[in-house]
Amino acid sequence: MGQDWFSVPRLYAERDSIPRPIARVSAAVVVVTVALFLLKSFLSTTSFFRITYECVDLSQFFSNGQQWA
Repeated sequence: MGQDWFSVPRLYAERDSIPRPIARVSAAVVVVTVALFLLKSFLSTTSFFRITYECVDLSQFFSNGQQWA
């Protein structure tokens, strides 16, 4: 028998698809990797601004005759 007109053609055969446990693990790895990258980027940016602020603050402290503002 042929293929019915209402059936959806399969893009991949069953043997070519990725098993669910492997797909879940790989998706979890991708999510964790992206989350760690975003956390590292956020912490790097905040550390840079914090260190820059402290350097400017200390330079003003020492250049103004040590008058703490």
